[in-house]
Amino acid sequence: MKTQALGELNVNNITNSLVEVIISVPGIEKRTVKSILFGDSITSNNSVCTYPGPSFTKNFDNSSCQDTFTSSISVVNLIQNCGFDLDNGDTGSFKEYDGRIWMTIVEYLGNFRGLDLTRTVSSSLNLILSLPSTVTVNGSISLFGVAEAVFVLTDQSFVFFYFFFFLFFQL
Repeated sequence: MKTQALGELNVNNITNSLVEVIISVPGIEKRTVKSILFGDSITSNNSVCTYPGPSFTKNFDNSSCQDTFTSSISVVNLIQNCGFDLDNGDTGSFKEYDGRIWMTIVEYLGNFRGLDLTRTVSSSLNLILSLPSTVTVNGSISLFGVAEAVFVLTDQSFVFFYFFFFLFFQL
């Protein structure tokens, strides 16, 4: 019996702080992808980290006979919600975050003495997200002075008449 790979992982790119991860799974009869998730364990409490969930889409390619699961997930979600931890070792000019992606597949093995038999297979792969420690921005920067409030006296009136009238009658 030949062991066939559960799937193939391809991390395409990071665009606008979204990490695109593509998992291709060969279409094998009676095999179903139950879950795919980012995290430190096979279970996750956050739906943004799992398939089925808002970060994943599923497509079937008829020509290659395989399912393609594409995750477009933000770097922030990977770090804050999906168990990617900062590697405090010497990583040079990069900050590296270590995490895992888990895939669980259920295979239907047939019927034995009236019972449906299935096998659940889970596999994980370590992922490293490397981000530059520093970013250089080229361009011009305009600095403006501190905002100030200037008070100007624009209209002033005096009441001399009452004061003069008061003095006149006092004498």
